[in-house]
Amino acid sequence: MFGLDWNISTLSAKRRETEFSPASLAGLVAWYDASDLSALYQDTAMTTAVTQTGDPVAAMLDKSGNGNHMTQTSAAARPLYGTNTDQHWLAFDGVDDFMSVAAPISDYSFTMVVAVEDVGSSRGLATLNQDGSRYWSIHAGDLGDPTTYRVLDRQGAATTYETSQNVPSGPAVVLGQWISGETSISVDNATFSSVATSGTYGPAVDLRLCSFRAGNFTVGKVQSLAVYDRVLTASERTLLVSFMAQKQGRSLV
Repeated sequence: MFGLDWNISTLSAKRRETEFSPASLAGLVAWYDASDLSALYQDTAMTTAVTQTGDPVAAMLDKSGNGNHMTQTSAAARPLYGTNTDQHWLAFDGVDDFMSVAAPISDYSFTMVVAVEDVGSSRGLATLNQDGSRYWSIHAGDLGDPTTYRVLDRQGAATTYETSQNVPSGPAVVLGQWISGETSISVDNATFSSVATSGTYGPAVDLRLCSFRAGNFTVGKVQSLAVYDRVLTASERTLLVSFMAQKQGRSLV
């Protein structure tokens, strides 16, 4: 009977994992997933589908249902779709590649979660950008093993609040949380590292992948990004980060 009970419990847990998606949590304003080819297009008119490794990505649909689709109008600045069959990503070259959409966040509090396969330069991964000196960003910091990830609340050239965590090199899921008075980071569902802040939010102009401001670009492979217009609970963070890590072929349990 113990074995039967264990099998039933295990199957039930796996079913719950399978059924979860970022849309299961309230407050989702944007969600992008490189593993869903039906959401990737080679043109901004969204008529030519991405079908294979090396295809340029001009449009990535927002899976939240809010219509916040990311695009890149310049052919030279489009990331390339890549896969090793099990994992999927958009590869950004660090020269001029990035994608963007009008900012879906209007004020504190908010959460951004980005899953990366690999990072090759220490710049922005997911950024709500106002201008060259004010932005709210998940950054890759020092590279190598370990790799440093940072969350920034930049109020201007003279005022940058940031907190960071170090993890072994390789795939990672990085969660940033911004509230009035505090910014926090958690990599792979680790305990929060936080810093006190002051100042106001935005208004940000756009949400960017692999460019935290004009002229600054990041080398990296991004798998997914989810943005919420609220703070997530600890149990919600665990569900979301575990879901993204599972798509990377990892278990954080």
